[in-house]
Amino acid sequence: MNNKDKSQYLSNLNIYRTSTFTIELEKKREFLANMPRVLYKYKKLDKYAFDILEKSYAFLAPVEGLDDPFDCLSDLEVDGIQKTKSKPITLFMIDHVIATVSKLGNVSVDKRELRKIVQNSFVDGTFNIEKFYKLTEKYPKLSEIEKAILSTVLLNIEPMLSEISKDDGLIQIAATVKNAQHDVGVCSLSTKRDNKVMWSLYGDEYNGCCIEYTIPNHDDIRFNLCPVLYKRHSNNNFVMRMVEFVIANTLRYYSQGQLSRGVGAINELLCTKDVDWAFQDEWRLLGKPNEKNYLLKIKAVYLGYKTSKFKVEKIKKIAKANKYDVFLMDRPSGKSKIIYTKIC
Repeated sequence: MNNKDKSQYLSNLNIYRTSTFTIELEKKREFLANMPRVLYKYKKLDKYAFDILEKSYAFLAPVEGLDDPFDCLSDLEVDGIQKTKSKPITLFMIDHVIATVSKLGNVSVDKRELRKIVQNSFVDGTFNIEKFYKLTEKYPKLSEIEKAILSTVLLNIEPMLSEISKDDGLIQIAATVKNAQHDVGVCSLSTKRDNKVMWSLYGDEYNGCCIEYTIPNHDDIRFNLCPVLYKRHSNNNFVMRMVEFVIANTLRYYSQGQLSRGVGAINELLCTKDVDWAFQDEWRLLGKPNEKNYLLKIKAVYLGYKTSKFKVEKIKKIAKANKYDVFLMDRPSGKSKIIYTKIC
């Protein structure tokens, strides 16, 4: 999946959770079809790994233990978003609204020209919908549905920001996002079982293992398993992402579900990393820190070529008792591709 596909997956995840338009039933099917069937976890073969191998579970480590110190950091500041109670939203937020609506609704407009129309639609600090429609009469590039979407968002943007700041449910989400490093647990998984960098960093330099998990079709997994997006510059401001979330749902309402992108904006706050980590091709199972999830079952274990004979024999006994396969990496012989041989 590329970032666009992952964003759509996160949006479809939200659609799957909620009541939907009839047209979105296809999105539900698309979401299920794109859910991975197996994922992999690279581990050092210490006592914790052996406990996982014996009891067949996935461990959710606290976010603060992730390898990227900038991971899951969120900003809840509203500076640059609102001015004072008597003045309209800032140009920065107007641009953000226009850009978000344009991106999600495929509005092909001159954003600078549209910004002038929006600015001139505010009277005494309040968005005036009648003036907006009058000004847009001379702007034929904007369709009636696009006018309705943009005016609805702008009409409600200030009360929306106010509600975001005092809504108990959103405050709880905001607190979770803000305190993610202490309050959220993550099991970092990969789509790859033969990545050399992963083996070096997380597989104890080929002395460890790579665990293959079967991903069950279960709500507790479906709703908490998310692909990681890799971006050079990511927007981690909670308030702005909430605005994007509400805009996406407004678009969804007006289009009767045909435009459903962007409703995964909040999920992305916990599932976006710098592009430097793209080699991981990570999926995250989110939950409580230090939680043991027994829904993920071990299907196979892949051992590095440096794994000691003692550990190999011990793992073979554990695997036979738990009925999963064991593969041993062939010793490198000049070939660039990693090859495994089944030993149990």
